Amino acid sequence: MAKIGKVVVLAVLFVCNSMFGVACSDSRSTRESDPGGRDPLDFLSQPFDEQEAIDFIGSPLPAGATGLHIAGESALDTIVVARFDAPQDDVTTWMADLGITEPLEPGHSPFYSADPPLAEAADWWAPPAAGSTTAEFSGVYQQIGAKYYYIVATELEDGRVRVHLQVHNT
Repeated sequence: MAKIGKVVVLAVLFVCNSMFGVACSDSRSTRESDPGGRDPLDFLSQPFDEQEAIDFIGSPLPAGATGLHIAGESALDTIVVARFDAPQDDVTTWMADLGITEPLEPGHSPFYSADPPLAEAADWWAPPAAGSTTAEFSGVYQQIGAKYYYIVATELEDGRVRVHLQVHNT
């Protein structure tokens, strides 16, 4: 008789568990998708304006910088990417002002891909990636405090370089 009682209890538990599982199986949202195609988690990310991005970098860009493109955002971590052209000597001074003590290494790129890390940079972000042989460039990666700096300087003409910079924390 005890066996029959156990079987009945197990059968009741099985049926209840099955009904609970069926009731919860379709947990998809019935809300309409956003017609603008926005990510529903966009509220977690705050885009930076130009000055906020420069402030996060930690030092004003070189005085001779031209052709500035910059994008940044703060979410669980913060990231800024920038591209500008400047005289090589100004870039060297600017890097020292940032606290970068490692020299630019010829032929080195800390970027494993030329893909932009932020969608806003898609039209202008194209640094030489690691292993690239398409241009004369130098690069460096260095952590300073809680920030990580990736810099590639591609030689242009008249002693100028095109700088691709990525700075992030965490």
